Amino acid sequence: MITDQRALRILITGGRAPVALEWCRLLHAAGHKVYVAESFPQPLCRYSNTVRRCYSVPAPRQQPGAFLTELERIVSHEQIDLLLPTCEEIFHIAGGLESLSKHVRVISPTLAQLHRLHHKGAFIELVRAAGLLVPDTVLLENEQQWRQTQLQAWQDGRPIVLKPAYSRFASQVWLPPKSYTGGTRKAELTKGAERELEKGSLSELRVKQEAEQGLKLELKPEARHRFGLKTELGSETGIEVETETETGRKLGTKREINPKINPEVKRIHTSSTASPSLNASNSGRWNSYHAPPPATLSKQQPWIAQQFIAGEQICTYSIVHEGTVVAHATYRCRYRNSRAGASVHFEALERPDTLEWVQTLMSRWNELDNEQQDDEDVMRSSDALRRLHRFSGQLSFDLIEQQHTGKLYPLECNPRATSGVHLFRPEDGLEQALLHPAELVANGRIIQPQPGRRVMLTLPMLVSGLGRRWSRQQWRQWRESLRGAEDAIYRHYDRMPAYGQLRLLWAAWRISRHERISIVEALTHDIEWNGIDAGSERS
Repeated sequence: MITDQRALRILITGGRAPVALEWCRLLHAAGHKVYVAESFPQPLCRYSNTVRRCYSVPAPRQQPGAFLTELERIVSHEQIDLLLPTCEEIFHIAGGLESLSKHVRVISPTLAQLHRLHHKGAFIELVRAAGLLVPDTVLLENEQQWRQTQLQAWQDGRPIVLKPAYSRFASQVWLPPKSYTGGTRKAELTKGAERELEKGSLSELRVKQEAEQGLKLELKPEARHRFGLKTELGSETGIEVETETETGRKLGTKREINPKINPEVKRIHTSSTASPSLNASNSGRWNSYHAPPPATLSKQQPWIAQQFIAGEQICTYSIVHEGTVVAHATYRCRYRNSRAGASVHFEALERPDTLEWVQTLMSRWNELDNEQQDDEDVMRSSDALRRLHRFSGQLSFDLIEQQHTGKLYPLECNPRATSGVHLFRPEDGLEQALLHPAELVANGRIIQPQPGRRVMLTLPMLVSGLGRRWSRQQWRQWRESLRGAEDAIYRHYDRMPAYGQLRLLWAAWRISRHERISIVEALTHDIEWNGIDAGSERS
């Protein structure tokens, strides 16, 4: 039983995001006074009648010192009891956590803990150390590692995923083409072609299996004299190998590349609709590609090469108090705003195995985090900030359930709020996991949403169907999903955010034009954290 029922004054950051709006409504419904601090020009929460005041603050990424100073001023002026970050500004807030914690309780782990979870390579090592299954992952910090990894994957017949160690919304990700299926037959490049691949100048090449007719080689006319191919037959079926030039043109498959981003080419692809993995069966085709190294590849901006695992992607959202899960949601993301972009449709699942997965990782956190105590930043932190060396805060995971085996593999972690918040209703009492977590731990209670609850972002959900070459059955399923889900933005008692999202998109479009980036990137341009320009010290 919760004993302290007094109304709190709560400041939420990241007010541009639908999850921030959801938190505003949940906390307001619980009787608390909600304020918002946001650097984006047209934050969604500004239009909500559940928010008492929305403050405009400096951009955390570009002005970290000014951002933290303004937060302290707002906390003092409004006598805030709790500061709740919801988006990637949490990294910048964690950089000033010691100072902020003197004035207000902040729902944030230390910067060292956040970094270990946010960095996709370090996160996989964390999970491996906890004794859980992980996909094979290699850190890439220079062009030589990039080319050697791709060449080795090609020779071994292993499909891989390439993505920045710091990325969001599946941006800048290279994955195997959608037509990939498993197979055991192996294609080998000649030594001359291997040297070309190592140098990054491999032109368009295609090896195609014709039914019971062997393998067929197709090359661009100007490239025929440059490459040879020898094939090792291993079964009655074969493979298809595709690579593409650095300009992104591809034989037989349409690919779209933003020329403003080249050579750091963006790829989006969903593994949830892909076919079985390489070791699934002795039938099918293997598609791959040759990706040019990004111009920014370095030790400061590394990428990772990761084993491709086909299956259904499952997401989790949890609130953790000193290593104990006090709230948890598992949900399916069936539709996205692009082939592998942000999810727009969320369905709550009853999955005890994913809850157990998160609990297992958290139960090892104390031991694993102790190994990092030689970190200078952590050593300089006060005992209060070390949180007893255990993780406390919001935590989200992207997992993949491997086809045929049902085994869970982690893809990445978002140590912040994600769309799982939308699945909780006011009567579920999610706010208790933030305000009274110790009492939930004492009672052994975990707050969870109702299984089967469906919520969507209606505007991007409508966009998700544009240009899709779906079957009649797939269109029927999409329409049923559209009719059967509640809109995350519109509420009959709080209608203005539904109209405010149009202004938000207009502001994002203007930023994208000015900065020459995509609209998705524009939405996080002022808060994203890539491990190098963090606001850990005031400027």
